[in-house]
Amino acid sequence: MRCWLGKSLAGAALALAAGALALPTPASADVTVDPDVSVQGGAPRLTFTVTNGSPKATLDEVVLTMPDSMPIAETYPLSIDDWAPRINWKKLETPLQGVHSSKVTEAVSDITWFAMPGKGTKPGQSAELLVTLGPLPVAEQVVFTVTEKYDDGTTVVNDVVPAAGASAPNAAAVLRLIPDTISDSNGGHHGGTATETQNVASVTDTGPNAGLWVGIAGLLAGLAGGGAIMWFVAARRKPGSPAGPSAEPAAEPETAEPETPAQPDSVWRYRGDSAEDSAGDESAGEETTPKIRTAAGKTS
Repeated sequence: MRCWLGKSLAGAALALAAGALALPTPASADVTVDPDVSVQGGAPRLTFTVTNGSPKATLDEVVLTMPDSMPIAETYPLSIDDWAPRINWKKLETPLQGVHSSKVTEAVSDITWFAMPGKGTKPGQSAELLVTLGPLPVAEQVVFTVTEKYDDGTTVVNDVVPAAGASAPNAAAVLRLIPDTISDSNGGHHGGTATETQNVASVTDTGPNAGLWVGIAGLLAGLAGGGAIMWFVAARRKPGSPAGPSAEPAAEPETAEPETPAQPDSVWRYRGDSAEDSAGDESAGEETTPKIRTAAGKTS
């Protein structure tokens, strides 16, 4: 009886474990934005990924609609192969502070990308559309509506705002915003990309991406520590090391004055009768200049 009960409990435990592993995972969204977290007042570069969910039609047009309730002063589509953007503008009742201008009276209402002929996104493939924009509003999130249009006439509007950490069909692209604590501590001056990275890395995410943010923060810390170690090792090198930062250049050798070579006495000297010539001949020994005989047999 005990043996049977033990086997039954073991089988039940295995079944529960298998069931837990077999739980369905949320389907990947048709539209995503990366990064999905930025800082309030920032000016990030965003990548909108749109996946063709049609079984046979080609995605050849994508419309990105900006939030009407919180306009963004400046929005610029970046160059993308095989896609051409068209920008629609709207008048603002109240001028906005921009990134490059203090009073912006017109803002982008939407951007439409058209695929070049024969270059549309096939079923199961994705199109990546790049945008830079800012300053981001002081809010918890920005919701972008993304509309997909296919060559068979089908239109899919992704405008549903899912609950935090959940997925939903036709979900919009949601960019979460966090306070710019780094700039606030520096007197309100925005620190650009470095500031956004520090702020995003400091977020405590309780959703499914919590481990991702912890890993990113650890990676940044590791890179900073590695750079410090490399600097310390380089500073400790001997001065004579050719790559050491403290190595002094070798002193240039002093250039010696060129010596004028002594001109050797010619072997065929004129033999004179002076005393100096006689002394020179005696000191020359065997190298004394021989006498020259003339054709008449006399010695000169």
